[in-house]
Amino acid sequence: MGAGGRAAVRQTWRANTGQAPGPGRFSIDVMGLKPGAKYDLFLKALCDTRDRARLEVYSLPGPDDSGAVRIGPRLGITAIASLILVVSGSWVTRSGASLACPDFPACGAPEVVSRALVHFQVMHRSLALGVALFLAVALAWLWRSGAGHGLRGLALGLAVLLLLQGGLGAANVLLRLPIWSRVLHLAVAATLWAGLVFLWGSYTSREVRR
Repeated sequence: MGAGGRAAVRQTWRANTGQAPGPGRFSIDVMGLKPGAKYDLFLKALCDTRDRARLEVYSLPGPDDSGAVRIGPRLGITAIASLILVVSGSWVTRSGASLACPDFPACGAPEVVSRALVHFQVMHRSLALGVALFLAVALAWLWRSGAGHGLRGLALGLAVLLLLQGGLGAANVLLRLPIWSRVLHLAVAATLWAGLVFLWGSYTSREVRR
């Protein structure tokens, strides 16, 4: 810390304590934190009897800082996995594997059905389950991180779409691919992916600006 920084710290210390920095270790809250900040920024004066001007500023990370490290990558990975899921769904439809497993959640494929088609369908279901679980965890972390109302509202909306998409996937199988279910399944999948990418970008931009 330069001389100007040390002088500013001493002045802030005196303004908050009414005393000059002395020997020992002290801490005071810094005023004027950015709105929405969920971490504590402490001004610590580290002084001894030989050098009372040895002052340093520390930022002590809290829940938001640690959450920012984990949530951003989780949202990004989930967005990529969701895109792969959408592509695999198109592959299942074009290959004719949509009803290779006539039951849900079990497969229940008869012996006469091509094993390759069954594997395509099982792969798509397994990927969907993995993406759903990963997305649920990421949204839960985002909700608990204390993000703004806009991001939390978007996360809640994506959670509702996730549940709807699971129900539409089951309806495709159990109702033998009605046209309304197929259209909604595709539309919700695209909306869910686009919303997830938007959430990822918004959250990342928010953390960069902080």
